[in-house]
Amino acid sequence: MSNQFLFVRNASVYLNYGGQRFLIDPMFAEKGALGCFPGTVNSEIPNPTVDLALSIEELVAADTVLLTHLHPDHWDETAAKLIDKNKAVYLQNEEDAAKLQAQGFQKTEVIEHKVSIGNVQIERTKGQHGSDLAYSIPELAKFLGESSGYYLQAEGQASIYFLGDTILTQEVEADLKRLAPDYIVVNAGAARLADAKLGAIIMGKEEIAKIHQLLPKSKLVAIHLEALAHCVLSRKELRQFAKEQGFSSQLTIPEDGASFLF
Repeated sequence: MSNQFLFVRNASVYLNYGGQRFLIDPMFAEKGALGCFPGTVNSEIPNPTVDLALSIEELVAADTVLLTHLHPDHWDETAAKLIDKNKAVYLQNEEDAAKLQAQGFQKTEVIEHKVSIGNVQIERTKGQHGSDLAYSIPELAKFLGESSGYYLQAEGQASIYFLGDTILTQEVEADLKRLAPDYIVVNAGAARLADAKLGAIIMGKEEIAKIHQLLPKSKLVAIHLEALAHCVLSRKELRQFAKEQGFSSQLTIPEDGASFLF
C-alpha cells in the first residue's frame, strides 16, 4: 500500500495513510485574511502571505481531522466553517475540544496518549512552542500555550512523526530517539517573536541538522515555510544549508500543493 503526503500550506497536510485520510492542522483562510500577528517579527504584514494552491473541496473529504493545537495558522475560522461538523476531530486536550464543541463539532476526541483509528495507531507527544525564557513570561506562556506532536504507525507501513510547533528540547530529542520514525515532519520556518532575545518559537535549519545527526536514516520533511510573515527561514536558504551540511538527500521541502508517496 502506498501512502500519500499532500502538502497544502504552512502546517496543513492531507495525509492518506494506512487506509485513512487525515487532514492535519487546516488553515483555509485567503491570503491576508488572518491579518497581522502582533508581537512577532514582520508584524505589519497580513497573514497568510500566500493563497491556497489546492481545492478546499478535495481537502475536506478527509475522514479525520487531526489538530496539534489551535493557533489560527493551524485551525482558522474558515476551516471551522467549511469542515463537516460531524467529522471526527482528534485534539490534544479538553480545552481545545471544548472550543471545537463550541464551534458545533459533534465528534471530538482527546488523545491522552495513544489512540487507534482503523489500522493506524497514533501517539501524542509533547512539544514546547518557544524558549524557556518565553514561557517564563506569563502572558507569553498563555499565548504560546500547549502544542503537541503526533506519531503515526500502521503495520507494514513507514512510520511518520509530525513534530508540531515546537523547539528542539531534550524531551523532543528523547521522543525522536525512542520512536525512531521513518519520516519526520518538522515545522521549520524559524518563526520569531518581535523580541529577538526570546528566540524562535519553532525549529529552524540548525535544529533540522541536529535531528539528522540524531537519526541519520530518517527522512526529513520540512514544512511551515513561506506562508506566515514571522517565519523567517526560506525554502531556498534551508535547501542550501542542507546541501552544505551534507543531508540534502534525506530532506524534502515540498512546495505548496506538492505531494509524494511513501
